[in-house]
Amino acid sequence: MTDKVIEFPKHKVVRDVPGEVLEERARRADKKMADAIVEELTSIIITELDNYHVEVEEKSFAKDIVLVVDALRATVYRQFGFEHHLHEFIEKNISIIAKEEMADWENMTDEQWQEKLKEYVEKKERLDKDTEK
Repeated sequence: MTDKVIEFPKHKVVRDVPGEVLEERARRADKKMADAIVEELTSIIITELDNYHVEVEEKSFAKDIVLVVDALRATVYRQFGFEHHLHEFIEKNISIIAKEEMADWENMTDEQWQEKLKEYVEKKERLDKDTEK
């Protein structure tokens, strides 16, 4: 009776996929999505700049747009939870100023600006030293 065994078709076998593999596939899909967003937005930006008669064929434009696209990629990657080499630079060098605080800055004299700038530089130096530790 054992000589008439019918083998189940292998292409119909459903295997459990480990969670790590599923997570990796999801991360790759997210990365593709993030890159697709950046690609689409880059195309739109360049097209719109061209519509405004910006010389998008010039070599200097190409150099400048690379920085814009890289910053855009850093922004999108952060939203998807991916690392980007600009994140550290952004954290160290970009500060968000509240709208209320900005109103105070608009009415400052040159001396007040110099004092604020000095305070900012000192604060940044302290933060940089703390980061190095």
